[in-house]
Amino acid sequence: MNQYLLLFRGGDPGAAGVGPEQSMQQWASWIGALRTAGAFVHGEPLQGPAGVVLHPGGRRDDVVPGAPQAAVSGYLALRAADLAAAEAMARDCPVLGHGGSVEIRPSWVMNGSAT
Repeated sequence: MNQYLLLFRGGDPGAAGVGPEQSMQQWASWIGALRTAGAFVHGEPLQGPAGVVLHPGGRRDDVVPGAPQAAVSGYLALRAADLAAAEAMARDCPVLGHGGSVEIRPSWVMNGSAT
């Protein structure tokens, strides 16, 4: 199995007409299905848009609402046979129904978590 990182960008359940409890249930169901399939590795939502971006030479920028970096709202690592399989699993991600997007990237497994 290969490992893929899904980056969730944007998405607003309220603007999509989805209440907080319904949104949490959607996420729990989707992640539960990934767990059942043996595909879920780990993942977490991010705590709002605050953060920092570090650059070479010691430069540091704050992440502020509206900045491109602030659009990342969470991540999830999953196991899949190939990119097409990872994409098929990501198509059921709740963020897509909330107006957001999912970026799917193959990742190196450095700690053995995809075995």
